[in-house]
This record gives sequence, structure tokens and C-alpha cells, in this order.
Amino acid sequence: MRRYYYRSPWSPIICWSLGFGLLKVAAFGRDGARLGLHPSTLGPPPDAITLDLDSRQTSPPADAGTPWLRVTPQQAADLLELTLVQDLHPDPAGIPGAPPGPAPEAPPPRSDPVPPVESARHDPPPAPAPGTARVRFTVFGRPALTLDGRPHSAGLSARSLEIAAYLALHTDGVPGDQLAADLLPDRDPTRARNAVYQDIAKLRSTLRAATGEPGTLYLAGDKKTGYRLDPTHVAVDLWDFDRALAHTGRVRTDADRITALTAAATLITARPFGDAAYEWSAAPAADLEHRALTVLVDLADLHADDHPDHALVHLDRAIALAPQVEDLYVHAMRIHAARGRPDAVRRTFQRLVDALDHLDLGVDPTPEAQQLLARLLRRPRPG
Repeated sequence: MRRYYYRSPWSPIICWSLGFGLLKVAAFGRDGARLGLHPSTLGPPPDAITLDLDSRQTSPPADAGTPWLRVTPQQAADLLELTLVQDLHPDPAGIPGAPPGPAPEAPPPRSDPVPPVESARHDPPPAPAPGTARVRFTVFGRPALTLDGRPHSAGLSARSLEIAAYLALHTDGVPGDQLAADLLPDRDPTRARNAVYQDIAKLRSTLRAATGEPGTLYLAGDKKTGYRLDPTHVAVDLWDFDRALAHTGRVRTDADRITALTAAATLITARPFGDAAYEWSAAPAADLEHRALTVLVDLADLHADDHPDHALVHLDRAIALAPQVEDLYVHAMRIHAARGRPDAVRRTFQRLVDALDHLDLGVDPTPEAQQLLARLLRRPRPG
């Protein structure tokens, strides 16, 4: 799915019957989580991915386990509906020796697509007046803070930066109870709230001391009305990215679209949230990575005919962001072939092979990619 559908959002939960193959299900259960995908099987799951639920909300042991994926009530209802449809209309093709049956009736299309699990995308707040936002938080890469254009870490705890990153995603504000539940799901609720309130107080104190502006409230709100980063005093790279994307929908020419997309692309400095494995960040990181890939690939498409080297630069950045997406390498191979660079075509394909091997996903380039390689290398050079 990552390989072929990187431009379109997908559900992070995959349902199948066990006729798909126990070994494949087990492998997916082991490796899918790192890609933001989670299996749901119909019937007893294979022993390799059997987990026992308990009050700790993680797979055992509690201190090192993987957090359980949490869904909203609407998403849970949709998942149960999908499971029920499959249970009532099983696919006999997955059962050896079973006679073919009528195709299951497709459920009616939804008028309100379910958003990605735990993804809270809001409209970005208005940009602050130039020169007024001395404090800037970044979520492309490991969350960090800059003050007056310089990195600042003194007095900041890891959880303070996590709170800032979480609030960057929730521009409308977050009540204290929700903030504590999402950041510290394994703790006693009262202790979790107290810990979060203390970190918020420390973050506020640190910002006031660092800026020398004790009267400025960079983190506004309270535990009842909801905490939020004040956009009149704080800048966030994610907000700038969203504003640039919004602008691309309003332009009419390719030149203006390139300008708007380039503004967004300059903000893609690293993978969303970097190596910060927060309890809540998997789905938002996948959503933001997906949008970043779309920006870079759109730029590559717009440059491919007239400025192919520019297109390859954007594709290289996309590959660095998502090295498992085969279509990115295929796109680059076609551009190299059009420029009469067979050696570059071979190198690009080998990069794909090496990336899949390094990621230990247990897959090889698809037959389509291998056939394309052979076809491009047989093609006569231009001129």
C-alpha cells in the first residue's frame, strides 16, 4: 500500500480472513506497525501475533510493549461493520477446495470518509506578523524549539517538547484530561494530569525566562478551556506547511503552483517527529509524511519535462523520506532513461533493492519494476 498508494490516505487497519495465509498474517503483524498499518483477523489469530489485552493498554511487558491502537467510536463502528460484512459474506477463494460463491454485496459508499486514526488535522492559524514570533517549534524531524532563529534547549524537558508537538497538531486547543490521557496512557489518570500540568508550567516558565518577556503567554488556555500554542507569539513549521499547501489549491498556473509547492517543500527537512516514538504520534506522522511525499512528487512531475535534474532532486528527497516506496524509484528510473542514462537507471533500481533489504521487509522489487528495468535498458538512447 505504501508502495502504490502513497498519494492517497489509507486506513491504518487491514482486515482479512485467515485464508490469506498464517505466515503472511504473522509477518504483517510483526512488520506492519512500523508503517502505521495494523492487522485485524477474522477468527483465531496465528500464534505468532496472539496478544492478551489487559488494563495496561500495551502488549506485555508493560514497560517495553507496543501501545494498543486506539480508535474513535465512529471508527470502531466502521471497523465492526466491515468485519460483520466479511463474516456474513466470506470469500470462498481463500478456502482451499471451497466452491465459488456469489460476490459479496458492496457496502454503500460513505459520504463522510473516516479520517486516519488519531489524526487531528485542523486549519492552520493565521501567520503572525513578520518579526513578532520569536519562538518557533518544529515537528519535521525530532521536535525542537528555536528562539530568535537559534536552537534553544536549556530548561526544556523531553515531555515539554512533546506537549508542544502535540499542541502543534491541535490548533483549536486540548483539554487537560485529553492531553494527559494521550501523552501518558499507562499512568494513573490523576498522576498523569499532575505530571502534564507540571510540564506545562515548566514550559511556560522556560519560554518567559528565555525571551525575557514574563507577560507574554506563549502557551495559552488552562486545563478546562484547553491548552494551545498562541499563534500571535509562536510559529510552527507544520502551520507554515499547511498554509503553503492551502495556497497551492488557489493558484491557476504551473509556475505559481511550483512556487507554492516549493515553499512547502523547503519545510520538509526530515521525517515528521524524527525518532521521537511518542505514544500518539504514529498516525499523525504517517499522515504528515504522506502529504510531504505528495508535495515532492508533484514538484517532480511539474519539473520532469523541462527541468529533469530538478525533478530528480525532489524524488531523491522523497526517497530519503520514504525509502520503501517503489514508485519513487520507478519515477526516477523513467527520467534517467529519457535522458539516456542507463547506468543511472541501474543504480536507481539497485537503490531500491538495497533499501528493501535494509528495511528487512521481506519483499523484493515487484515484477513490474523488474520488467520496467529490462525495458528501459533495451530502449535506444535519444539521438
